[in-house]
Amino acid sequence: MSQLVEESLALAGAIRADRQWRARAVSLYWSASFRLTGIVERWHGRGCRAPHAVLNFGCGNHFLVGAVNADLFAPHRFLLRKRRPDLYWRGTTQLPAYEQYFQQIICEHVIEHMLPDDMLKLIEGLHGVLAPGGEIVLSFPDLATILERARRPSAASAAVDLNSAIYRHGHRFMYDSVLVSDLLRSAGFESLRTGSRSEMPFAERLLESREPQSVYVTARRPIRESG
Repeated sequence: MSQLVEESLALAGAIRADRQWRARAVSLYWSASFRLTGIVERWHGRGCRAPHAVLNFGCGNHFLVGAVNADLFAPHRFLLRKRRPDLYWRGTTQLPAYEQYFQQIICEHVIEHMLPDDMLKLIEGLHGVLAPGGEIVLSFPDLATILERARRPSAASAAVDLNSAIYRHGHRFMYDSVLVSDLLRSAGFESLRTGSRSEMPFAERLLESREPQSVYVTARRPIRESG
């Protein structure tokens, strides 16, 4: 584990210890959803194989055709009868029916809702359901990308974009490609690449509207793994 990863995990503990009441309420809601998902996934992910070899994890309301769309069991979505995901899964636990099954995993704007220690557990769980040689593509709001856009002649101040990226949508931690790459290596991934949406394989399936704030990182599960 690199020093950068260790420092990020220590920072996660410090952030968790210093939360305002509103952030705590949001955190408690999603913690409850996380626990509910733990109950639901015991039977929801049991039995038959998935109909597709692509996993869209943390799908929210963005469902991909030709993919298994997976997310947490969120009571507000369930009660509003919005379209429900194909699979309820926390991403951090083992799903024997899907172990080393998927050839491709898409994880779009998910990790910024997690502190680095939880994010590491997530990508370790995604590593477990990815077939050897399979690839994962992550996208997330990136401060360097936002600041680069702010330097363009036609751009307004970056303050709105920065504050939106940091404080809206329940975001808990801002990542960059350096830290994400180190976390992916710690989880056992290799062949990492970083770039724009147009440069990354599979990224064309991700939402174009999120591109101005995003960076994209792809990685592969080794065909032969040490240990």
